[in-house]
Amino acid sequence: MIEEVKHIERKEYKELRLSKKYRRKYRNLLVAESKVELKGYEGQLRQIIITNNGREHPAFLITNDYEISLENAVLKYARRWLVEQAISEQIDFYHLNRLNSSIVVKVDFDLTISILADTLYKLFALGIPGYENSKAETIYRLFIKNYAHFTLSDKKIIISLNKKVHLPLLYETDWFDKTIRIPWLDNYKIEFAINSSL
Repeated sequence: MIEEVKHIERKEYKELRLSKKYRRKYRNLLVAESKVELKGYEGQLRQIIITNNGREHPAFLITNDYEISLENAVLKYARRWLVEQAISEQIDFYHLNRLNSSIVVKVDFDLTISILADTLYKLFALGIPGYENSKAETIYRLFIKNYAHFTLSDKKIIISLNKKVHLPLLYETDWFDKTIRIPWLDNYKIEFAINSSL
């Protein structure tokens, strides 16, 4: 199959650009299609070849759907990339392949907490201009991994964050300047600030 791809002329390919939401380095794809026969299947199938995808070998899609356009077929597959990226991120950042127990209840709890953490990271990222589609690891490194000083006074908790390069972006978030009350903490107020020194 790969050898056959080498003989496809450039003019037979169509250019397809993926949007930024796919978070791929190579978003300008070259796609071509042909018909193939598979053993055990009666009739011909549609083969879609995707090159210029940043991999050593092209990607092959085999489908019996002749109604869907070439572009939509590739975009449908590209949405799977988003799912694969999310799974890969959870394995790397939340260590889902190293759960701390073989007991079903504990595994379920670990997965639930990991999904909750991932959701919170995504919600946090949505409020930071320019970082809406960033990975959890990036958000953690640039914004969360930091030192802070806590000051308790008059039913108020002031959290003073140490200066970091990207921290000023938090000024633009809705919650940073607001006073937040925590019902389960005797209605204490929480305020955020940034330390004047490093």
